[in-house]
Amino acid sequence: MTRSYSFLIIPLFCVALPAAAEPGQLTLPPSVANLLQCRAESDEQKRLACFDGQVRILEQAIGNGEVVILDKGAVKETRKSLFGFSLPRLPFLERGAKEQGPGEEDGFDQIEATIASVRSIGYGKWEITLENGAKWSTTEAFRGPDPRAGKTLTIRRAALGSYIAKIGAARAVRVKRVE
Repeated sequence: MTRSYSFLIIPLFCVALPAAAEPGQLTLPPSVANLLQCRAESDEQKRLACFDGQVRILEQAIGNGEVVILDKGAVKETRKSLFGFSLPRLPFLERGAKEQGPGEEDGFDQIEATIASVRSIGYGKWEITLENGAKWSTTEAFRGPDPRAGKTLTIRRAALGSYIAKIGAARAVRVKRVE
């Protein structure tokens, strides 16, 4: 005899649902939220004391690694270094990308990088390491001169989540990010 306990799942799911944040919405850590609340204090001395105290707490949180602050440039470089990986949606990496106008290439539909090293993996296929440490491998035989360190490689998004790489005037080949 088997018993069904599915009735327990529904109430637990319903309780957890309101606690989830809306997709794409960032919640501020308490150290930042409390700092911003200091603005509401009308008395100047109390407001200054509030700011001083909350800034100390924020400095401690940054020092402990509980809070990380990134400027747009750092976010852009992080997004660029993750090019080729299939990642879940990360709202803190997507903010600012929506502000781009149409046709603006921010290095996310295509990257251009210098090859640091290459290694043959047989049958005309190659593992290519870029200067930033990213490793890509060709999924089909490379036609043309063998890839070499120091050459510029262009990788762009293709159909159905695939990627195509091209070195100079050689024919483009399909690649995948491996590391």
